[in-house]
Amino acid sequence: LVDAVGAFAADRSQAISCKWCPPGRFSQKFSDGEGDTHLCVECAHGTYQPSPAQVECLQCEAGSFSAITGASTCSFCALGTASAIVGVTACVDCRPGTFQAVPGGTTCEACSAGSFQELSGATACEPC
Repeated sequence: LVDAVGAFAADRSQAISCKWCPPGRFSQKFSDGEGDTHLCVECAHGTYQPSPAQVECLQCEAGSFSAITGASTCSFCALGTASAIVGVTACVDCRPGTFQAVPGGTTCEACSAGSFQELSGATACEPC
């Protein structure tokens, strides 16, 4: 549903026409006293929709996140962070003794024998 200035309308009384939902939104069925229609709803945190005219948002995959509503893409976890869970709003810093050297990591790697890391969010371990 679209209002007179082309913005998505919250209900049928404000609408003058319909148009496809853009990326970052999905079409949700809505019923009122006049029957069924659809509203464009922003994708929730941790989800995204890259295509227009869709009926659901997708969960961000492991190694990525979406901290905003209405996302059309997810962001990769930064260096020193990881997420093994889908649909997250933020990645987690690697704990001391672990690291993540590539963006989009799903797990933090343990420091190898002969190396250490005292800090959280590390991208490498230090030699002993």
